[in-house]
Amino acid sequence: MKRLASQIKTFFHVFTKSMGSLDYYGELLETPFKFSAKYFFTLLFLAATAVTSKEAVNIFRELEPNIKSTLKNTISLYPNDLVIDIKDGEATFSTQSPVLIKNPAYNSEDKEEIPENLILLDAEGKITDLKDKNALMVLNRKNLLIQEQNSVGTYPLTNVTDTKIDKTMLQGGLESIKPFIKVIPYILTLILLTAMFGYYVFSKGFYLVTVSCVLWGFAILANERVKFSKLYQFAVHAMTLPIILEVVIGFASDNPHLSILPSVLNIAIGVGGLFAATRKKIEE
Repeated sequence: MKRLASQIKTFFHVFTKSMGSLDYYGELLETPFKFSAKYFFTLLFLAATAVTSKEAVNIFRELEPNIKSTLKNTISLYPNDLVIDIKDGEATFSTQSPVLIKNPAYNSEDKEEIPENLILLDAEGKITDLKDKNALMVLNRKNLLIQEQNSVGTYPLTNVTDTKIDKTMLQGGLESIKPFIKVIPYILTLILLTAMFGYYVFSKGFYLVTVSCVLWGFAILANERVKFSKLYQFAVHAMTLPIILEVVIGFASDNPHLSILPSVLNIAIGVGGLFAATRKKIEE
């Protein structure tokens, strides 16, 4: 616990110094690259967490209620007297087919992307019925046909165990998956955080190579000999304030012209830190 507290204290010390003191960059000349690498990953993880939190609010506020509402509406649209009996690889229906069940997620504004009907139940249903009936699925006597991205999936009922589907069964199924529905927002948030962190690590890792090359150019112009690995360290620590600015801009504005400011600031701080470090070295 003490070690963790010490690491947190060290991080925030480096965080404030990297952001507010050009003289601190002189210390980086004697600091191992491994130290800056740890700072790089920690800084980006915090940035990814901040960005993810914005999306997580929408996920928790909208996703679970929407899923529950869609499932509930689906069940309400299922005919009370309809029983689908799948036995020995064939489906029979208790009511006269065809039966169309509406899609609860259908919206007239998204009619080009979302079919109006969820499923067509027709013992003689064909692939063409997917388009003709504007349905996502067709269940005929022997197959379940599903409209996929660029093709139609055909799933034989011979692979389905004998079962009967009615409204009571669907209602029981909804109750049984409610605990899982509550977990979905957490799972999606974790996936989003992992993806965002990975994106930051790769994109910023390569981006800092570019910043380091710019610093290398300034070092040559100033006739200063600094290892490229040290220039990369300068770029990492100089990214502290810019990445805060980048996150804030992401929260507050969609203006693409503002996205260049963090990069300009990153280079400016890096150059300032470079000359502060070399000046300190000369004075010593």
